[in-house]
Amino acid sequence: METLTPQIREQLRYAIPGGERKVFDAEEVTRKGTQDAVEFIESAVQNRNTPFDRDLINGIHGELFYFLPEAIGRLRPENTALDENGEPIKDQIGYGKNEGDRIVQKWIPLTPGGKNLEERMKIYSSWLNTEVERIKHVPDNLIDGLHTACEAHYIFTSPEFHPFVDGNGRVARLLLNSILMLNAHELMYYGIKILPVPLLRQKSQKNIASIDDWKEDSYLAALRVANETNDLTQLEVLIAEKWSGNIAQMLNQMEQLQSRPRVRTADKNLIAIFHKRKDILDEFVQEHGTQYWQKCYSTTNACDKVI
Repeated sequence: METLTPQIREQLRYAIPGGERKVFDAEEVTRKGTQDAVEFIESAVQNRNTPFDRDLINGIHGELFYFLPEAIGRLRPENTALDENGEPIKDQIGYGKNEGDRIVQKWIPLTPGGKNLEERMKIYSSWLNTEVERIKHVPDNLIDGLHTACEAHYIFTSPEFHPFVDGNGRVARLLLNSILMLNAHELMYYGIKILPVPLLRQKSQKNIASIDDWKEDSYLAALRVANETNDLTQLEVLIAEKWSGNIAQMLNQMEQLQSRPRVRTADKNLIAIFHKRKDILDEFVQEHGTQYWQKCYSTTNACDKVI
């Protein structure tokens, strides 16, 4: 499930949209923000001239945090707080570390916020837009789009970037879906808006307490391997599996309709295209899948994972 940081949850008590004080329910604003953000990216990708730049990233973040206007698009500030020894306290991300048969909470520092993070955002936005413009011209190359989408997600949530105080994972997952949707035949020619992969994590961080929990949550496991090895193949395999599964569901529904009389040629063509795309993704998964599971569950630090 999607979650909010304790700091953001506390600020919900003071969110004042339209100048009117109101107390918000954390689960409700998360649900509504995610739904609105999905509609935002669907509209953005249907217009193929939409730049994938900082405005788009801020737009996604704005939909997620509609209830807290002052947090929208605001990067992590440079932390000037001092510890008991007078040293600057660095922003950190929590991660689970395997110690025997349990997961314990550890912390790793993020890169400093402030001006340094502002420059990284400029570099990331420029890179993202350049890559997206490139893949727009190769609509049949699903694997190229898959590489770009996973790389965009990985960089955005990495400790070296992680630009916002909250919402980085959700923004990254929405960006990933946006990139995958860019060349979706059903969207380009039929206007059918379908997310290629699910947005929600299977478990929230607070519910992950054991090694089995890590293994059950393949999304977190794949990200953990990427952070350990800088190899995105595992994440790409997972996303390809999810994408293929989603296409299979659509095919099942469409082929049931195909059995009816007077099926349009255009519908038959779309079904054939879906089969071709699914075959491409399945071939990718089959080629790299064994390597994925070996790295996810057989490495020495099987449960180290940055969240």
